[in-house]
Amino acid sequence: MKVTVIGAGNSGLAMAAHVSLGGHEVTLWNRTRSAIAKLIDHPVIRCEGVINGQVPISQVTDQIRIALDAPDLVLITTPAYAHKELAELIGKHIKRETLILLNPGRTFGALEFFMTYEKFNREHKQLIAEAQTIIYTCRKIGTDSVHVVALKSDVLLSTFKAEQNAELVNRLPACLGEFFIPAGSMIETSIGNVGMILHCAPLLLNAGWTENEVNSYKYY
Repeated sequence: MKVTVIGAGNSGLAMAAHVSLGGHEVTLWNRTRSAIAKLIDHPVIRCEGVINGQVPISQVTDQIRIALDAPDLVLITTPAYAHKELAELIGKHIKRETLILLNPGRTFGALEFFMTYEKFNREHKQLIAEAQTIIYTCRKIGTDSVHVVALKSDVLLSTFKAEQNAELVNRLPACLGEFFIPAGSMIETSIGNVGMILHCAPLLLNAGWTENEVNSYKYY
C-alpha cells in the first residue's frame, strides 16, 4: 500500500516507521524543510521502545505534490489547529480518491476537514475519517528519532456514516488496523475526545508550574 504520513512530529515519526515496518511504501511530508532536512538526506527513522530499530522510509519531502502522488491512504498526524489549512492544501493538490484519516480528529475534526476540502475539490471525493486519539504514546527525541513508549488498543475510529466504520478499519494496513475498533458514530470519537480531559484538566491543576519563571517541568 502507498501511504502518505502528514507531519513529522512525535506521532508522525512513530506512525511512518510503524507503517514502513509493516511492509508499505511510506512518504513522510512536513511543511518545514529544516525540521526534516536530516531525513531528506538519509530517510531512516531511528526508533526505540516498543518499536525498535532503524526503519527506512521510501521518501521524505516538503513538496506536497510529491506527497500526494496517488496515495492509497493519507494519515494526518499534525495538531488539530493545522487540519483546516491541510484540508485546503490537500484539496488543491490531490488528484485521486483515497482515504484520509485524522490522528486524532479531536472534536469533529473530520467535519471541519470535509467542509474545507469541499471548497477546493469536488472532483475527487475522499473518505474522511477520524480517530479518537493517536495510537502511540511517544516522544520525538531527535529530528530523525522517536521513543515509542506504548501502543494503545481499541482506539475508536469513525467516518460520517457509522455503517462504514467496520469497512474503514479493514481498509487500514494490518499493522494499524489491529489497534482500532469501529465507533458507533462520530459522536463517540469527537465527544469522547480524551484530549479534552488528559490535556486541559492537568494543565489547569498545574497552573503554578506552568507560570513559574524559574523552574520548568514536563507536562507529560
